[in-house]
Formats: sequence, structure tokens, C-alpha cells
Amino acid sequence: MSKKKRNGIIIGSVAGVLVVVLLILMFAMPDSGVSVNLVEVKPREMSQHFTTTGEIISDGDTRYTMYSGTLVKTVNVKEGDTVKKGDVLATFDTSAINAEIAEKQASYSKALESYNSVVNGKVTAEQQVKNLTAQIASLEKEAESLKNELTAMSGTLPEIPDVDIEALVKKLSQMSPEELQAALTQILNSMPGIDEGADKVSSFSDKISKLITCETELLQLKVQNELFKTQSSLSFDEIVKMAVDTAKADLDKSVAKKEVIAAGWVAESDGLVTKVSVTAGETFGSEQSDGFDMTSLLSMLTSGEMDMDMNSILSMLGSAGSGQTGIVVADTSKYVATFTAGKYDILKLSVGQKATVTTMGGTFDGEIIYISPTATSGSSSSFDLSSITSGLTGSSSAGCQVKVSIESPDRSVIEGFDVDIDIEIGETKEQIAIPVEALIPDSKASSVYVYNSETGTVSVREITFGTTDDTYYQIESGLQEGEFVVKNPPTTLTDGAKVKVEKNS
Repeated sequence: MSKKKRNGIIIGSVAGVLVVVLLILMFAMPDSGVSVNLVEVKPREMSQHFTTTGEIISDGDTRYTMYSGTLVKTVNVKEGDTVKKGDVLATFDTSAINAEIAEKQASYSKALESYNSVVNGKVTAEQQVKNLTAQIASLEKEAESLKNELTAMSGTLPEIPDVDIEALVKKLSQMSPEELQAALTQILNSMPGIDEGADKVSSFSDKISKLITCETELLQLKVQNELFKTQSSLSFDEIVKMAVDTAKADLDKSVAKKEVIAAGWVAESDGLVTKVSVTAGETFGSEQSDGFDMTSLLSMLTSGEMDMDMNSILSMLGSAGSGQTGIVVADTSKYVATFTAGKYDILKLSVGQKATVTTMGGTFDGEIIYISPTATSGSSSSFDLSSITSGLTGSSSAGCQVKVSIESPDRSVIEGFDVDIDIEIGETKEQIAIPVEALIPDSKASSVYVYNSETGTVSVREITFGTTDDTYYQIESGLQEGEFVVKNPPTTLTDGAKVKVEKNS
């Protein structure tokens, strides 16, 4: 036999022996089973939480307004600036109010002079009434003539930007001198934008100016006339009170107005400037008022931000165009996180519950400070693991607004940004628990694999659980303390299968 053939026989024999040995080992040695990690069922202290997302808003905006027609002297802030309580935001020129006070002072002096005139008997009440009645009749005739002329001119005027001449003419008889002055100011401000017919508009404005003077004098004369009509039946002290005190009260009102203008706008609290709509050198209120915004009103009503009855709404509508906000400062110490809770979640929440608010820069303590007493329409976008694990159906078609305070906010708390909110809604208690990874994936019922140390096998067992903190489930039934369950069970694992324990914790 050749050497080569002999070597082949030896190699073949060895291979055959190895195959036989492997077959013997396969049938003789027991199956070690699927490798698994076990976790012990033991008590764990947990509390139930409600988690959702919300939005940062300021719950303490301060809006600064001023008397219309006041000249803005300086504006010391811009949008985005942070301010401290006491910072001067803007100042105003007092020249116009000084002139008004001088006029009121003259009226007061005139009232005193009239009083002295009555005391000295220079004129009688009857003669005054006669003279004033004649003057009033003359002025009323003049005013009526001016109104007729203005009505006749209205059809010949060119279009005036932002001014409804037809509506203005219809209301002439009911307008006060102040309302007429406001209309005249609006027309004069629009004059530079009129290319043709400016002379007619100018003539129309002149007649309005005369009508204002006429109506103002009428009011003054009528007041004086009423005083003299009642003078004969009033005592001396009553005449003094009506004539002098009225003029003095009017003067005091203007003096108080000056104090407001002279003080300017001063920050009432630390905050962030979110709006600046005034410019140094311009007259406050010269632009169209933004005091009323239908979109904002509807938003507040639907979000539950405020509770308004019909009278409040009518009052808001009635104030449309009556004022303008010059600067808005958001009180940064009153930032809150707000969200909408659906019908399945709202009963879990109550004012005073502790919460944490997580921003892009940190986590802050807080608590629920407000829950809207009524639900408003709108879809809830909040995500609540507790609702899902309890078999609830998610969001509803309406919800209640909830506000959560934010303690000691820093620069990472920015109005308008979304945040994560975690609210503790259940009492803390100790009960046996298992990690969420122990549940069998895709199981129709909540089930786990329970390990039998005597047989080295696992069996499927249904369980019920209660409180969850997103990482553990507290067990209500189905397991006993000290038992072991499979953590992250492999998909190849089956009921009754033999297993090999890799890790036991």
C-alpha cells in the first residue's frame, strides 16, 4: 500500500470517529435551552404621573397707555429688552398739558370772578338768563347753519383716506366737541394724501373747526344759563359750590393728568419687553388704535384664559378704537406652562398638585395654579402614557385649559416655546413591581414569562397592573414577591420552554 493511500485511510478513519462522537454528544447531552435574563419581583415605591407637553406664556403682561395727543419725548427700550422694576420705559412732553392747566386755571379764576360778580350784585340772575338765552339761540342757529353747509358739501368732496365722510355727516348732530375735534384731526392728518380737491377738504375742515368753537361755547353758555336759572332759588353757599367747586374739580383733573404724563412709563416689575409701538417725537395715539383685536378676543374665549359674560364682551366691543397700547412688558416671574387636558385626564388633575416643567435648558419645580372650569372645543394633542396603559382612548373633542407655575425661571424659559410637563397625580405607595421590559411583546393580554427554578423552564402568566412611572409597573395580581420573570423575553421563547439563565437580578 502506498504511503499516500495509507494517509488517506487514516484521515478518513479519524473523521468518522469525530462524527460518531458528535452524534453521541448531541443525543446524550441535555438541551441547555434559550438564554434569558431574569428579574426578581419585589416591592418598589412609586407614584402615578401625568405627562404632557405645554407652551410657555406670561400670566402677567403689563400694558402701558397714555392720553391721546401726548407728545412722546423719549423711548428707552426696544422689543426683547429685559427691564427691572422702576426702570423708565418712556417719557412724555408736558407742554400741551401745561397749556390745558393754564386754560383750566383761567376758567377757575373766571368762576371765582363770576361768583364775586354775583355777590357784589353787578348783574342779576334774571338779566344773565336773558342775555345767555339770546346768545344760546344765536349760537344754536349758527351751529345748525354750519351743519347744513357741511351736509351740502359732503357730496362734493374727494375721497379722504381713513375717513367716512357720509357717516361723519350723519352723526354731526350727536357729536360732542371732543368727537368733532377727533374727526377734524383725522381729516387734517389725511390732507397730505389728497391730490385733487384739497381746497374743498380745507374748506370743509374750516367749517368743522367753526362748528367745534360754536358747540364748545354753547356748552359753556348752557351751563352758565342753568346756574343763573337756579340762582334765585339757591342759597349763597349752593351757588358757591356749583360755580367754584365744578371749576376746581376740572382743574384738579388736569393737574392729575399732568402728574401721569410727567411720570412717564415706569416698569412695574422685572420683565421682558414684548411690544413697542411708540416713537420718540411722535404724538401718542396718532396711529390707528390697536386696542381691539377680534382674533385675540376669540382666542381668549376658546382657550379658557378668561371667564367673560355678555356684559364684559359688550364692554370690550364698545371700547374698540378708544385707546392704543404703547409698550407691553411680560412679567417674567409670572411665566406659566399651559396645556389642554381632555375629558379622560381632567379628573386626575387639581389645583395644588406638584409638577416639573422641563425646557431646553433645565427642569423647574411648579404646581397647578389654574384649571378652567369649562371645556372649550379643540383637539387635545397631549400624550399621556397613563391613559394608554389604562386602556383609554386618547384625546377628545374638547378640553380644559390648565396652567402650571414655574419657580425661579431662567433664560431658558422663553414665551411661546413648548415644554415637557410632568405632574404627580397619585399618592406614593410601595408595592411589588416589574420593569416594563418584562411584558411579552405583541401579547393579546398583559402577560410575562415566569421562571421555575426546579425545572429550569418558563411559563406564560397573565397579570394586572396599576400605577406606572414609565419604567416599572406595580402589580395588582398574577405575581408574588420573590418570583422571577424574564426581562426582554426573546421572540423565540415559548410557553414551557427550557431556558439558560444568563443574568439574575
